[in-house]
Amino acid sequence: MAALYAHRPDYPSALIDRLCGLVRGPARVLDAGCGPGKLARLLAPRVDAVHAVDASPAMIAEGRRLAGGDVRADRIAWAVGRLEEVALDPPYGLAVAGAAVHWFDADRVLPRLARALAPGAVLALVEGDVAHAPPWEDAVREVMIEAVARMEGRRPAWVPDDASPLLAHPRFALEGRERIGPVAVRQPVADYIACQHARATFTPEVMGPDGMRAFDRALQEVLAPDAGRDGELRFEVWTRLEWGRPTA
Repeated sequence: MAALYAHRPDYPSALIDRLCGLVRGPARVLDAGCGPGKLARLLAPRVDAVHAVDASPAMIAEGRRLAGGDVRADRIAWAVGRLEEVALDPPYGLAVAGAAVHWFDADRVLPRLARALAPGAVLALVEGDVAHAPPWEDAVREVMIEAVARMEGRRPAWVPDDASPLLAHPRFALEGRERIGPVAVRQPVADYIACQHARATFTPEVMGPDGMRAFDRALQEVLAPDAGRDGELRFEVWTRLEWGRPTA
């Protein structure tokens, strides 16, 4: 799954600018649930240090492999561990979490993050590397619902990604929210499909070979009419950002 993250669209540069603008106190950032370092590698050249934590050894290994170029190795401290119990290295001038926020135990993790922040520092939650309102949205949604129904034996209720707040917990007081973008993306249909397998519900481990083949065939069929002559899809990505300070 870690290698599949390469097919997920990059976050906009304006998001990194905004996150750096949220740093308060020490220019040290905790990337909570970093995956292969999609945010960590972009933040590292702009701050003194990034502590990048993820429960998956494969994700951390991929992050180490990708951490190169203008990102000095000593700027990112990679750590394997669950956020509920991994050793932290406070104080941080900013904590940031991407999609991982949906998978950790908020009642255990968010108090830990609150205690690890420097005075005045915030937790920022980031979401949004999917196509925004593309012409194929309804058809792809139906393919995904059918795939989940095959795996779970019932059709799930579909909740739009932006229907609920990202930061809603008594340990933090929401301070601000923004939508950043759009970013124009061109992507071959095959890469777009591979990107879906980088999302927890549709990973190869969850779907299995037969489920993946059926899923990929169905997506190829509904996406093909919207691909250009070059076989690429064209769409926009918007990113949601919410941040808040620890409550007393």
